[in-house]
Amino acid sequence: MMVHAWDAYEKYAWGSDELMPLTLTPHNWYENNTLYSTPIDAMDTLYIMGLTPQFKKAKSVVQKLDFRKVDAFVSVFETNIRILGGLLSTFDLEGDKALLAKAVELADCLLKAFETESGIPINFINLATGDFRKDQWIGGSAFLAEAGSLQLEFQYLSDITGNPIYAEKALFALEQILAIPKPIPGMYNHQLDLTQLRFISHEFSVGACGDSFYEYLLKLWVSTGDERYWEVYYEAAQAVFENMATESVDGKFHYIPVSRGFKKDSLTKDNVFQHLSCFAGGMFSTGALAHRTGNWTEHLNLGVLVTETCFLAYHQTQTGLGAESTFENGMPGDGSYQM
Repeated sequence: MMVHAWDAYEKYAWGSDELMPLTLTPHNWYENNTLYSTPIDAMDTLYIMGLTPQFKKAKSVVQKLDFRKVDAFVSVFETNIRILGGLLSTFDLEGDKALLAKAVELADCLLKAFETESGIPINFINLATGDFRKDQWIGGSAFLAEAGSLQLEFQYLSDITGNPIYAEKALFALEQILAIPKPIPGMYNHQLDLTQLRFISHEFSVGACGDSFYEYLLKLWVSTGDERYWEVYYEAAQAVFENMATESVDGKFHYIPVSRGFKKDSLTKDNVFQHLSCFAGGMFSTGALAHRTGNWTEHLNLGVLVTETCFLAYHQTQTGLGAESTFENGMPGDGSYQM
């Protein structure tokens, strides 16, 4: 599957960010600018799989990039997790300092996004000029995942360069988010005001707009060993377990839907789960087995059940591809799902 996907990208979209699979045409995320998102994001996987020719070709694009000349507004979140993350993970595997140098170059451009009143980064920044741009959808606010999924890469970059500025900026932003008063302990609304440091949504989600925030809480504990991060993760995981985890009426399926409300006893839950929430099966399982304290057996069981439901969401379709959203009454496969 990896070779199939790579060969198609190389044949039809080489030099662009991604391949549009139905039209077999190239696509760049930022107008005429390419960040080579596919090859850089795929480098570590190609290396791990021993696909040496493909890895060398993917790596060849790195030196073509000068992030300081990318005159376009890019998503700080997407650029961090895909481009900076791709460079750092491949450097960690292979040790080529040219990859590290490019990672530093990119991170130095992204640092400007943290120059906000609250220290929480704004999500769109022009890499060449350092100018900010408010999100076209949500103005001066930010989604939880965007604002809270930067600390792994920036912490690691400080670890390997000895320059504390990256960790300081990202971890301060995280602390700002953690300090915002929450209506339900451990529950983080999926949208926040960047200037007034308050949540401005009544929705809670481990799917779109919230997913990687929770993932990064766990992984920050794994990467640093700091027990405080475990405590923050566990409180959040337990809150999701108690307030959002859902069993279908017939007891066959388990998922974590978007939930809405301002008080613990008045939350309402969607009867649909998002594909993006499926990572939570692995998160709950990993957290449970890595620490084995508190309600770890219940968390492990939830991880198993969510993963099984997500598998069925894929298995039920003719293509074997899971839908973006799957309705509870659409399991198994009567077609009641949204692509």
